[in-house]
Amino acid sequence: MSRIALRRTLTALACVFLVGMLVACGGGGGANGKGGGLPFVKPTVPVVISYRSSAWGKGKVAIFSNQTASRLTVTVNLTSASGKEPVSGVLDLDPNGKREIGWMEGWKFESGDRVEVTHPDYSSTSGTIP
Repeated sequence: MSRIALRRTLTALACVFLVGMLVACGGGGGANGKGGGLPFVKPTVPVVISYRSSAWGKGKVAIFSNQTASRLTVTVNLTSASGKEPVSGVLDLDPNGKREIGWMEGWKFESGDRVEVTHPDYSSTSGTIP
């Protein structure tokens, strides 16, 4: 066998070995101990963040849409671009449901504000108010 063919064979075997090890390491436990994959590879939290102008008052309203058929309780972190104190809170989302946060809920969104959604079983998602 030539050196190039031997090197390719060894490289292919090393890749197969590494993939096998990754699957074996993640087969029994996710980050929460419930199984479901590698502990360091989490899907993004299934919540879409969109925005609209406020119908009353000023500012924008953030809309949180649950993309699953299950109830989802997430943490929402709000950071102001103008230096207001950051705010965090828990948001319960019905299956395939939506919730809105705006000035009536105590946060008047302005351009540049940052919104982050977290959940222990998922990697976070975030957005910035346009």
